[in-house]
Amino acid sequence: MVYETFKKAVKMNPDAHPIVHSDRGFHYTSNVFHQKLLDQRMIQSMSRVGKCIDNGPMEGFWRIFKESVITNINSVAVKMWFK
Repeated sequence: MVYETFKKAVKMNPDAHPIVHSDRGFHYTSNVFHQKLLDQRMIQSMSRVGKCIDNGPMEGFWRIFKESVITNINSVAVKMWFK
């Protein structure tokens, strides 16, 4: 699933070269995934082993992002409901 999603993302945005942040799961630490990133000129970012605090800023970003998206979706739904 990881490789399929990566392949779709690259196909949809072939000129993008983002920083890819992930956990330390098997797929993300494999040589195969690392090579896929290098082939697409992407940079890998992940926490150090046993230092989950490294991931804090990224987790905080996603929390704020998700809250704003959900708030926006709910706001649109409410406006449509009371139209």
